[in-house]
Amino acid sequence: MAPLNLSRCGLTFVLVLVLLTACEAAKTGEQSAKSGGPQTNTATTTAPPALPVTPPPTPPGSSGQEATPHPNEATEPAPDVTPIKPSPVPEPRVLANEAPAVDAGGPSERATVAKVPDTTRPTVTIRSPAYGALLNRNPVIITGTVDDATAAVTVNDVRATIKGGTFTAHVILPEQGSNRLAATALDRAGNRSTDSIMVTLDTLGPDISISAPLNGLVTKVPRVTVTGRISDAGELAEALLNGAPLALDRGDFSVGVPLVERENVITVSARDVAGNERSRTITVNLDTTVPAVVVVPAEPAEPDEDDDDSGARSAEGGTLTGKVTFKGIPPAPKTFAFNKFPNPGFCSKIDSDGNGNRVVQEVQVGKDNALKDVVVYVEGVQGGKPFNFEGTKVTADGCRFLVQGGPSTFAGVVVKKKEIQIENMDADPNDPKAFTGVLHNPHAYEVAGASSTTIFNLPLPEKGQIVKKPVILRKKESIFKLECDQHNFMQAFLVPIENPYYTIVGDNGTFTIRDIPPGTYEVYAWHPTLGKQEANVTIRAKGHTTADFSFAAK
Repeated sequence: MAPLNLSRCGLTFVLVLVLLTACEAAKTGEQSAKSGGPQTNTATTTAPPALPVTPPPTPPGSSGQEATPHPNEATEPAPDVTPIKPSPVPEPRVLANEAPAVDAGGPSERATVAKVPDTTRPTVTIRSPAYGALLNRNPVIITGTVDDATAAVTVNDVRATIKGGTFTAHVILPEQGSNRLAATALDRAGNRSTDSIMVTLDTLGPDISISAPLNGLVTKVPRVTVTGRISDAGELAEALLNGAPLALDRGDFSVGVPLVERENVITVSARDVAGNERSRTITVNLDTTVPAVVVVPAEPAEPDEDDDDSGARSAEGGTLTGKVTFKGIPPAPKTFAFNKFPNPGFCSKIDSDGNGNRVVQEVQVGKDNALKDVVVYVEGVQGGKPFNFEGTKVTADGCRFLVQGGPSTFAGVVVKKKEIQIENMDADPNDPKAFTGVLHNPHAYEVAGASSTTIFNLPLPEKGQIVKKPVILRKKESIFKLECDQHNFMQAFLVPIENPYYTIVGDNGTFTIRDIPPGTYEVYAWHPTLGKQEANVTIRAKGHTTADFSFAAK
């Protein structure tokens, strides 16, 4: 039997021991991973298993026995197998208004995200209009910038549109003069910021009035002086007369203008610093043609054989007296709502019922049933005293047409082809548009029964402005009616007369007409809405005749 080789047996033992150690280390690492250690996607690093050791061949001449290791000599153990921990990865920062990212690997592989509050306010800036800008258009276009893509912008509570960081809003300014524009930006996290500016709104043009000459003037003087006034709530940029610079003295102007034959157009215009413009135009006619005069000799008048006192009619005229009364219950007054017409605040100061209505009492009855606003006139008078009628005057005063020269302001008289003059007396200092004059529009009608025809229709925009027109009545039994197209409750009624023998009854309903040439005549009593009554009277020289009239509701 061959002797036992101790050297080979020792090496085999060492090899088995190394393999057992490596397996135990691998098993220990796997159990550590399953016991709840830190989750990681990094692979664990382990030592490779030991390779089998082949004993070296026995050198020639050896006795075949291996050297036995010394019992105190340590055998080198296998190295420990320990997982390598990866370096910690910094966690991502997420804003408070952003959702955390989710890893596609499932819940066990999601990253833990920390939320950070967003406290940065957006920056909003108004770029146009500039601070202190003077504007003459409303609404106003406001533009500006905002640096936060999540922000919404409002300007004076109007939502702006935003494109590429630039916002635009159309805002209606509430009043003339100084206005504040405030742009507010609000981002998704609730942060807010505001930028504001002050601007001035002026959309009203200058006020222009031409006091002289009168519009439509006909003159033979080849030069007229144009006077008037220009005013504006702000500053004037320029004033022109027929396109040439017009000098102003505290708003007033007075300049000579040469005329050419026939019609001349005179235009005064002005522009304020806000760019608002306004103009006034009148026409003046120059007529230097000398009219031809034809003298026709008068035929001698033949005396009337049946009229013994024709030459003494005027000197020995008689007197007509009487009274006009109303029988029954007077019609209810008419009412007009002020809010349906321009200038309600100004017009409501007079003849208001306290409930926002203008009251027009067309039939006024006084004490003892005396009827007011009645014209009494005599027709068919030949000769008598001179008739020097200078025309009819009416004023627009307190949003009323007031007939001048008599006890009645509602009724009066006109003479055909004579002049009627209408003057505007109204201006409202509390209204910028009516500061220099409340606009009235006198519309004159010829009224015959149920038909009416326009005679003239002209504006009166300025206080102190006057319209003068001839009275043209073509129909028999027609009257002259005046009504304002701006304020329909402004009315006046006038009846045509042919001689000086007329009167308007007083508050007590009585009347007196003196110096009527003796004769028999038709006497008429006329009321604007109740119509006309007539009576046949005989006037005696230096005598006294009475005629009474009684009206009733229609």
